[in-house]
Amino acid sequence: MEISNRLQAIVEKLQQLQQNTQALTAENAKLRAKNDTLEKKLHAWEQQQAAAHHNISEHAPVESEEQQQGVRAVLDQNIRQQIDHYLSEIDKCIEWLRQQ
Repeated sequence: MEISNRLQAIVEKLQQLQQNTQALTAENAKLRAKNDTLEKKLHAWEQQQAAAHHNISEHAPVESEEQQQGVRAVLDQNIRQQIDHYLSEIDKCIEWLRQQ
């Protein structure tokens, strides 16, 4: 009797092990499918990012150079205006000194 009880316990454990294995196999299949989906999304995102980076790097230097030239022109104009202002102030000072 004891042997048959032991055999029954072993059979039950083997059945439980088989059920656990089947559950793990099913979960593994789901996880693999989810992983494949995520890898595809990641690959698509990386391609979009690379295309955007290429697009930005292709156009950015031209815009940046044009913007820098515009900024330089504005700064040059401001400096010229300041110099002209200082020269007129110096001329006023010289005229004032002559009158004294």
